[in-house]
Amino acid sequence: MSDSFQNVAQSASPSGLHRITIVGGGVGGLELAVRLGKTLGRKKKAVIMLIDAGRTHLWKPLLHQVAAGTLDRNADERDYFALAIKNHFHFRLGRMESLSREKKEVVLAPVQDAKGKQILPRQHLGYDTLVMALGSQTNDFGTPGAAEHCIMLDSVEAADEFQQRLLNCCLLAQMKDHVTGEGRFTVTIIGGGATGVGWGCGGRTGVGCGRTGVGCGRTGVGCGRGTGTGGGPPPAHRDTPVN
Repeated sequence: MSDSFQNVAQSASPSGLHRITIVGGGVGGLELAVRLGKTLGRKKKAVIMLIDAGRTHLWKPLLHQVAAGTLDRNADERDYFALAIKNHFHFRLGRMESLSREKKEVVLAPVQDAKGKQILPRQHLGYDTLVMALGSQTNDFGTPGAAEHCIMLDSVEAADEFQQRLLNCCLLAQMKDHVTGEGRFTVTIIGGGATGVGWGCGGRTGVGCGRTGVGCGRTGVGCGRGTGTGGGPPPAHRDTPVN
């Protein structure tokens, strides 16, 4: 298997078509792969390759709902392999490890399961045109304590981690006495953009929290979304089947 992956990087695709490789399957990268697949890939004018470290895509502005427990992530996730088949592009699972502009080659790190067992070896993928769509990361704007204590909502894994912490706090809070009208624990949200405000509203009715279980205060359990996330409708491929 290793040799087959090592030989992927060639001066041209086996069909001689132009190779367009997109690194990053977020809204920008996935939307581009779908559009290019429908136009160039379907007509055999180019080979479109999408690379991402995850198997599925979840529209990023929904992460605060996953964190609050008001959204079932499995209902909104989109499988990259399924989208690739439907939209005439290829998908390769892996995290970019290095890039050689001279060789026009992207190197993906080995893929391991949760127990550390290798699933896929290191992969070398050639390209003719490379698109970097790696997205962004939360900016804490130097807020004291944010980097050390906050969970940055940049991924589904981070949202799941926050949700588990929130549920654990709710379970512990049930055993504590509290004054009527006061919350039993506090959650600090850093960032008043669309995600921060949305989480503040959704968190008050989140699973296991009740209506007074979430307040503002100084706790180590926090979610930072310093840059905020713009509103507006999600890409068309999220809510409707892609043909």
